[in-house]
Amino acid sequence: MPELSQVYRQLIVGRERQTIQFLVIAFLLTLLQAPLPYITGHLIDSVLPSNDRQYLLNITTLMACLFAGYLMLNYLNGKLRLKVRRELMVDLNSKTISGILGMNYNKRLDLHNGDLISRLTRDADQLDQIMPYGLSNVVHQLLLAIVLTTVVFILNWQ
Repeated sequence: MPELSQVYRQLIVGRERQTIQFLVIAFLLTLLQAPLPYITGHLIDSVLPSNDRQYLLNITTLMACLFAGYLMLNYLNGKLRLKVRRELMVDLNSKTISGILGMNYNKRLDLHNGDLISRLTRDADQLDQIMPYGLSNVVHQLLLAIVLTTVVFILNWQ
């Protein structure tokens, strides 16, 4: 079996645009989600005790818009993940079958069908989960942690 990095390279070549889309969506998701704890704290500490209805309406509208944008981008991210996942599985299956057919006939006879199918299924499932879903979520969670940590330091500094 080829190394994981070789398989990864074969599947990634030509997918730079989709990788950039995942990164942009992850950044936008973070941008929409990061201010929510600060706005919620401001709402509880300042807006609610002041009884200013117009300011309360503006803050809740802002929060609703941020939540709605986050939900729409999350839906778009899910659709993109499904599209990339489908393409990855088709590419993986075609490369695997062509690799098996390109093997020496005597070497193919030594392979047990159950072992081969089990390995292919396990590898395909792992790649199916890691590649499209993992990239956008890792970047999103990392950016969110950095932004929230920065906000906490800024609030505590004041």
